[in-house]
Amino acid sequence: MDRINKNINLNRYNMSFAGIKKDASQMNDKEIIMNKLVTNCKNALYDFTDESVPENNDFQRIYVDFKIPDTQYRALMAVESDKSNPNTQRCLLVGVRHQNRDRLFSNYLLSGNKQEILQYLKDDSNKSDILDSIENLSNSADDYYSTL
Repeated sequence: MDRINKNINLNRYNMSFAGIKKDASQMNDKEIIMNKLVTNCKNALYDFTDESVPENNDFQRIYVDFKIPDTQYRALMAVESDKSNPNTQRCLLVGVRHQNRDRLFSNYLLSGNKQEILQYLKDDSNKSDILDSIENLSNSADDYYSTL
């Protein structure tokens, strides 16, 4: 099977933070930025999944990533074929990796068909689950790299 890699241009998802004001929320600046990054990544991954992920058959992982502010880590959100049933099942995962290392700390958020993945990405109420996963994975990465 031919595998196609596409670059996701996050500029079309307004990755600028110039309009974010701290007084608009109870959150600190990093929390505001992380919320905006996760929202933009969910939107980009939704569009890319809708356009590129087949309803059936295996496919190559697609992902969107971003630098986590004030850290050496990058967060990743991805959709890939479920290894147990690659013809119809898809998985949504979140991961964290050190900028200069290959190890990916990851967590599966959902396994389902394409429509279930798209529904999850469209639903704004699960953003806190994604943010919590990123924080937990970052802490795991900190623990791992502190022992090296």
